[in-house]
Amino acid sequence: MATSVALETREARRMGDGRRILMFLTSLDDEGGAEVQVVQLAIRLHSRGWKVMVVSMLRPQSAEARLRSAGIPVFGLNMTPSVPDPRALLRLRRIVAGFKPHVMHAHMAHASLMARSLRLVARIPRLICTLHGARMYNTRGQGWALRELAHRFTDPLANRTTAVSREAAAHYTATGAVSQKRMFVVYNGIDCEKYNFDAGMRMMMRSELGLTGQFVWLAAGRLQQVKDFPTMLRAFALACDDRPDSLLLIAGDGVLKPELQQLASELHIESKVRFLGRRKDVPALMSAADGFLLTSVFEGLPLVLLEAAASKLPAVATNTGGNSEALVDGRTGYLAEVGNPASIAASMLRLCQQPQAELQEMQHAAREHARNNFEFSGIVRQWERVYEEVIAPQGAKR
Repeated sequence: MATSVALETREARRMGDGRRILMFLTSLDDEGGAEVQVVQLAIRLHSRGWKVMVVSMLRPQSAEARLRSAGIPVFGLNMTPSVPDPRALLRLRRIVAGFKPHVMHAHMAHASLMARSLRLVARIPRLICTLHGARMYNTRGQGWALRELAHRFTDPLANRTTAVSREAAAHYTATGAVSQKRMFVVYNGIDCEKYNFDAGMRMMMRSELGLTGQFVWLAAGRLQQVKDFPTMLRAFALACDDRPDSLLLIAGDGVLKPELQQLASELHIESKVRFLGRRKDVPALMSAADGFLLTSVFEGLPLVLLEAAASKLPAVATNTGGNSEALVDGRTGYLAEVGNPASIAASMLRLCQQPQAELQEMQHAAREHARNNFEFSGIVRQWERVYEEVIAPQGAKR
């Protein structure tokens, strides 16, 4: 075993071979899915021999310490959200000139556009842009047509543009925001060992939470508009009419919490909904739960659905973005219509009324789906192949 690990380590370091990768993203927040993905990718690439630097448009936040403790340098352009700052482009130019990356890998829409702009005035040998959302969207529910137009006109400045789901890739190529010949799909990755069902943890957590025989639904994520928690609460209220033994745990925080608590009271389900706040023990909560719930309006490829699958936790999710790739409808959970409480409630009842044997099949299928498609070790190797392709002489052609 030790020999195989040593061989893999040597192989990984040969793959990296000191090549320099500059990860550039909008923010370094350890709550956002894209940010979590970039931090994990940076740390894993560093351990495999790549020289990695991470630069954030905004002032680095909580994730900075994790990167620095792994030996990865972190810089912030210290921009203010929604405030253009030409000086930030100059700061980024100096950082790039000093680090001399073989590849600059920009994540999310803002950072991708800024990196493409930089390429007009600075030497960046290779540029990869990853779009993490299913579309360019803001929390007011508006599609940003101008931003997609900007991506269309700057598309030739990127060697590759990648999306985190097939649905997202199809959207961007259909709107002309990205050329089909430059668009690739690389899924988000998760650590399937961290997220795995633990029977002992289930008993301990259910006891700690005072749970008895209820069917427990879990939702996890920031309480923000795009996640559509009001529809979730209305769907849960409908499901409770047929399954009054249901309980909903919501792990997460945000400015919408007071109005969501008020809505739960108006729906007369306040005794069945627990707002747990931000939690560091989501893997344990997933072991304690019986079903996972995600009612987003838009998604790229939500890590939380992948984590639920790895935890053998069947899910009900709205059919948007990459949800249909994270969840196999009828096999690892059920899809429902966006914004439709009745559709979501029907899927919830379908899941919780499954015979035990069929529910166990669904649990094992979810775990298998996660391991086969989203295990981070495989995703890192995919990224290494993409980097090697663009670093090779033919990768210079745009």
